[in-house]
Order: sequence, then structure tokens, then C-alpha cells
Amino acid sequence: MYTVSASGNSRDPAAEKKAVDAANSRVKMDALIRTRSEAALQAAAKDPDKGLDLVPDIPSPPKQAEVLGRIAQSVAQTDAAKTRRILARCIALLEDVKYPSDRVIPWDEVAAAAGAIHDEATVQVAIDHLLADAAELYREDSAADRPNRAWRENWPSTQAYRRAIIRVTKLQNVDAEPVLQKIADPDLNVLARITMAQTLLDRPVDNLQTFGGRTHAPQLANR
Repeated sequence: MYTVSASGNSRDPAAEKKAVDAANSRVKMDALIRTRSEAALQAAAKDPDKGLDLVPDIPSPPKQAEVLGRIAQSVAQTDAAKTRRILARCIALLEDVKYPSDRVIPWDEVAAAAGAIHDEATVQVAIDHLLADAAELYREDSAADRPNRAWRENWPSTQAYRRAIIRVTKLQNVDAEPVLQKIADPDLNVLARITMAQTLLDRPVDNLQTFGGRTHAPQLANR
């Protein structure tokens, strides 16, 4: 556990203390979210129902959705009916997730689990949402009045589009090509084509990360 300390030259001690307290509170909340998410996944590895029972204890709807998606994938090969129930619960949660950056990974997990049980309708819903969130992130990254100054490779929108292309290509192979038409930016479209080719050829794709974007406080569950 790390904490944030104030500098010794603060012009406004009260404001500085408030900022430090807020930062420390966020660090602690992030740690709690991570710990409870890991506990749910570890329990689900032995007993999916026990893992599912722990999901409501995660104090963040986006992380709850992500964990549900991962549990859905873990049971997809053995219990299609349970997978559908978990996915329905995950999708319901995603309806209330505020930020597109928080929805990208859960929608990817939903698509993967739905593909494993051959639920093509849910796959399409997940891919459509994933592409829509990538487009929303791109509008934020490329905003004329406040553009993202990070390397373009590191933009959240770039990583979201790559994630979408990898997933849809794994699920649909060459039939995924029409998805490329939904990426209007020429440079990102070229990157998407390269990513699709790498995936089709089963070539290694760099680990997906989302960084270089604007951060926000974690969305917390209403208690």
C-alpha cells in the first residue's frame, strides 16, 4: 500500500491536505477493488458459484462486469446455460457503467464467452458495443480543443480498436473483414488491417494495454 505525501512548500495547506487525502483514498479504494476482484476469481476457479457470490462485494460496477465476464469464459466449455445467465448479469451491469474506457475489457470478455457457446447474437452485441466505445474514446483522444498528447500507439482508442479487431477476427476469421469499414481514421484503419492479418496468421500480438489517456476516479457501487 502506497500513500501520497504533501510537499513542504504548499501555498494552501488546507487545500494541499485535501488533495493528498483524496489521492490516498483513491489508492486505498483501487487496492480494495483489486483485492476483492482477485478473491472472486480465485474462488470461481474452484467453484464458479462461490466466485459469483463474491462479485457484489467488489465496490466497482466496471470491475464487477469484468470479473463476471471472466467467470463466464471459465464455465463456457462446460455449462452453456450458466454462461448465458452470467452474461445476462454482466450486460445488465454494463448498462450503468459510465466511462467507455471501463467498458472495453468487459465487452471483450462478453464476446469471448458468447463465442465459446456459439451465441452469435450476443457476440454481435458485444462487438458493436466494443467498437462504439472505441469510437467514443477516439473522439476524446482526437478532440481539437484538448487532444491526447501521448503517443498515438498508447491512446486508449487505439488499444480498444486493436482489442476489438483481435476478438472479432478470432471469432469470425476472414468474415470479420467488414468490421474494418467502421474504423474511419486512415492510420488506425491500417493498424487494424495489420492486426487482423497478424491474428489470422496466428502471429504474436503485443500485449494489449490502455495507457496514455485521461484518468478518472473509479466508478463505485451505490450502497
